[in-house]
Amino acid sequence: MSEIQVGDAITVQRNIGTGLITHRVTAINEVDGVTEITMKGDANTSEDPTPYRVKTAGLVAVAFIFAFFWDPNKSARKRDEATDQGTDGEPPATEAG
Repeated sequence: MSEIQVGDAITVQRNIGTGLITHRVTAINEVDGVTEITMKGDANTSEDPTPYRVKTAGLVAVAFIFAFFWDPNKSARKRDEATDQGTDGEPPATEAG
């Protein structure tokens, strides 16, 4: 666990219940030979109420998934609309016939 530092986002086993929790490390202490890590979620205003007593922790390489959905038809419509406008935002003048 020596590679984990304050400021790292890590994943550990929850103190109560089951499952994992991923938060940012705010303090690391050794208490009676056990590592205690104090953590805080990035969106939280305060640290978690109790430190996590851990034997292992996983360093998070990517903490979020960014999804990007591209609609090629929408992009083509915007491009067509832009070319239909003159430089002043008005439709181009047409010749009277």
